[in-house]
Amino acid sequence: MEHRPVMVSIPRVNRAHTGGDRLMALPLAGAVARPGGSSTEALRVGPADRSGPAPRGRATPSGSMSHRQLAPWRVISRTPLLERAFLRVHQDHVQLGDGREIDDFCVVESPDWAAVVCLTEDDRVPLVRQYRHGLGQVSWELPAGALEPGEDPLVGARRELLEETGFEAPTWEPLLVASIDPARQVSRAHFFAARGGRVVRAPSLDATEELETVLFDRAELLAMIDRGELVHGIHIAAILAAARRGLL
Repeated sequence: MEHRPVMVSIPRVNRAHTGGDRLMALPLAGAVARPGGSSTEALRVGPADRSGPAPRGRATPSGSMSHRQLAPWRVISRTPLLERAFLRVHQDHVQLGDGREIDDFCVVESPDWAAVVCLTEDDRVPLVRQYRHGLGQVSWELPAGALEPGEDPLVGARRELLEETGFEAPTWEPLLVASIDPARQVSRAHFFAARGGRVVRAPSLDATEELETVLFDRAELLAMIDRGELVHGIHIAAILAAARRGLL
């Protein structure tokens, strides 16, 4: 298998606000779990502490864990870089909670979108197969699409299922709302689970869309994830959430 290099963009930090030290990484907060006998030991990672190693503690359920308060970044200025029909990019000059600054942090704005894990009357799930130019290859995905301004996500999910596959379903429920890329994108994806799906008409695609709809049963769908044949990460999360809740 050919592996492509991944290019990572690292924001530039204004050194005037770093006290003259060489900045290697921004402080992180979280827990790194590792085996520790019959339980799991968590290593907390916080701001750099030159006096010694970070403190350790036993992992506890998230509902009872005490978290260090993290201050939101303050936007000092915002410069528009690009504006298109479904995409806006702007560059923020921001101040971190500890006073340091990043003067070229880019943020991407695009519409929220909706998608559906639809279980048909014969217990199969429709996926659409289409070319994705950003990926440079064909991708298997759930029926999905961008929401219109002010559109209810459920309405959008119903519309996308019908337009892309020709299916309708009588039973719907919310499944998952997730950030697409919490580091740099503001949009969210709204996933729904539908049951009892059946074909009611031919798909009605946009002028630039070229899709193929294929039905998979639960075992085939999960096997495709295991084999790496589904690569859209947030769609994989929705499928696994539906399987965990017994909706597939």
